[in-house]
Amino acid sequence: GNMDATPASFTWIVDATAPDTTIAANPSNPANSTTANFDFSGNDGAGTGIASFECKLDAAAFAACTSTKTYNALSNGSHTFQVRAIDVAGNVDATPASFTWIVDSVAPTMTINQAATQSDPTGNSPINFTVVFSEPITGFGAGDVNLGGTAGATTFAITEIAPNNGTTFNVEVSGMAGTGTVIASVISGSVQDIATNLNSTASTSTDNSVTYDISTKDITAFSFTSPAAIGS
Repeated sequence: GNMDATPASFTWIVDATAPDTTIAANPSNPANSTTANFDFSGNDGAGTGIASFECKLDAAAFAACTSTKTYNALSNGSHTFQVRAIDVAGNVDATPASFTWIVDSVAPTMTINQAATQSDPTGNSPINFTVVFSEPITGFGAGDVNLGGTAGATTFAITEIAPNNGTTFNVEVSGMAGTGTVIASVISGSVQDIATNLNSTASTSTDNSVTYDISTKDITAFSFTSPAAIGS
């Protein structure tokens, strides 16, 4: 009838609930840097606690990682980062935290040419040029166009051309002092794309010069009726 005074004992925790994962810091979107840093954390509620994390980028497989996770030499384009927490019981977050962003490290370029409907030579004012950027830009306005040539043009106005997506603009030049050439160009460092890359070079062109010649000015013809005809 003797009893064991120290019964055998085993205590354990049942944890069948997966943890939740949160991304605390990520790149801007879009980003002009080819390096990306991610900070993240996990919450296991009343479970066994977070044991580790696994990360993946784009189509790569999940692999063990720690916060902060850094990626270098990223290609331009869209990328997706995912991270999932694993608790001490081995439960894996079935809905990894995810962040998708665009890497754009390329500065915009632009061309400026006389507008397709612009006569050359012409005696009419204004003279129109078309500016086309390689991608949507912001900040294109006064002070971004340089006027040259021998006609002495002094002023210009900028308007966006349909489809109004930040890529195509009309530059309307006026104030010519006399016969000569009118040349328009877009200066470097004048605009930036959505990822804040500044255009690092001036505009290129195949024909951004128009000859302004007052002798070619359009003359509107008027039709007069003779007094004799009126009297009859």
